[in-house]
Amino acid sequence: MTIDVLLVLAGSVVLLGGGESLVRGAVSLARSLGVSALVIGLTVVAFGTSAPEFVVSATAAWKGNTSICGGNIIGSNILNVLLVLGATALVYPLKSTTALVRRETPIMIGVSLLFWLVAGNGVLSRRDGLLLLTLLAVYTAATVWFARREKAALAQEYADTQPAGSRSVPFNLLLVIAGLVLLAIGSRVFLRGAIGIATALGISEAMIGLTLVAVGTSLPELASSLVAAWRKHPDICLGNIVGSCIYNLLWIGGTCGVIRDVPFDNTQDYMLSLHIPVMVGAAVIIWPMIAIGPGISRREGLLLLVIYVVYLVWTILLGT
Repeated sequence: MTIDVLLVLAGSVVLLGGGESLVRGAVSLARSLGVSALVIGLTVVAFGTSAPEFVVSATAAWKGNTSICGGNIIGSNILNVLLVLGATALVYPLKSTTALVRRETPIMIGVSLLFWLVAGNGVLSRRDGLLLLTLLAVYTAATVWFARREKAALAQEYADTQPAGSRSVPFNLLLVIAGLVLLAIGSRVFLRGAIGIATALGISEAMIGLTLVAVGTSLPELASSLVAAWRKHPDICLGNIVGSCIYNLLWIGGTCGVIRDVPFDNTQDYMLSLHIPVMVGAAVIIWPMIAIGPGISRREGLLLLVIYVVYLVWTILLGT
């Protein structure tokens, strides 16, 4: 099992490096081509930080390890909202100042409820996957449309925290390609180690997907959010997490469903009775904090972290 642990650690490092290279290359490339920095932050960055989850889940679905696929999607969203937002709020209170973030939070709740609905019959089918991918295209187009109409001050906020597009277009393209290659390699190494650990410990693949795989593939969101909080840019942090959660469900869930039917076994893995409801509940919890209150305070961030720890312990005790 030692080799499997080393594979997981090595895969995590490669995934993180690949995600970083992809995001930096894509952002610099888009800015070099004159694309709005705000649009980059809401689309390219969100896609980039969700890329590790996408590669791991799509690879798992292709190989038939569908429990890891479903567990990674749900586990990543739970981790993003409860752990990442909770940790970043402790660094700096996440006060939302833009209508854009407040508008996307209900969308995240709606998409989470939709995912629960389509998976409610025990399987995410190809037709469900096509529906999610269609909604992804609509959401992305709407995001770009609204982003172009945001205030110049918010656009400048994104521009100040993203790398400038001073490098050449070929160099930025090279960064994007290198990121994709690293993600592909890292996902294979990580997935092999995760499955080995699950087999050696007698733990279900769903549990590995919900915890170990979710943490490993959520490192880009965690790193970028902590940096945003440290630099006192709460809207970037909130936008990144909310956007990533939406992309996880629509992009990754849709792709996995198209590749292969993804089962949600309620009796064995507690997906429908515990994990998906927790995911929806986490999205609902932060909505009043962002839309009504002053934002996610340090006290509320600590509350989110406590909820995540309780959920994690509960999951382990259930033996899933």
